[in-house]
This record gives sequence, C-alpha cells and structure tokens, in this order.
Amino acid sequence: MGERLPWLAEPSMRHYVAGWELKQAGLDWRSLLLSRCLSGRALLVAQLKADPRYASEAERVQAFLAQGGGSRSTYFNWSRKLPAHVKAPPIRLDNAPPARQATDAMLPRLQRKWNSHFRDN
Repeated sequence: MGERLPWLAEPSMRHYVAGWELKQAGLDWRSLLLSRCLSGRALLVAQLKADPRYASEAERVQAFLAQGGGSRSTYFNWSRKLPAHVKAPPIRLDNAPPARQATDAMLPRLQRKWNSHFRDN
C-alpha cells in the first residue's frame, strides 16, 4: 500500500481499511484501490506496474499492448505521467490484525461498496 501512496491524491485511513477488506475477501485490492484515483490508460499502466506477476518492464509493455492500451510509446508516455515509484519504508506492526476474517457473507457488502469499480477491472 505504501508504494502506491503517491498515486492517491488524498490518502486516508479509509484506503488502508478498504485494501484490507478486499485482500481478506481474496479480491484484487491493488487494482480496485488504483481505480479510485486513476482512469483510462493511466489506470491500466498503474495496474500493470502494481501487478507482481510482471517481473520486467518488457512484460508490462506486452500486457499493455495485449489489453489494447495502445503502442509501446503510449505505454512509456503514460508511465512518465504517473508519480515516481517510491520505496515504502518497512513498517513493523506489533499488534495482531483484527480477528474477523472476510467470509462469503461479506462479499455482497463488498460488491455493493465497490460495484462501479468491479465493472472497470
């Protein structure tokens, strides 16, 4: 989450709570949080950069082309427009996470909460 803070115009604790809820539910929390602050090709480039499945920039470019984002140069143009990637400092949490785990019963509530964003991803 910390590495994506520059992409959020006004980061708040709500982003952390939403990310935790989505992660507990087994959903793609990175893409859904990015969709709150970016759209279009900027969102696609940010999602590719945040996706750990792509180990290199070349793999991200290929995925951008495959998803219809445009050309190689379009990818790099949008990539330059995004805020610079920052290395988040390690944060040591001493307290245990909340005991409540996401269950299937929580999914409808999360889907209502994120409904417009599920359609974009």
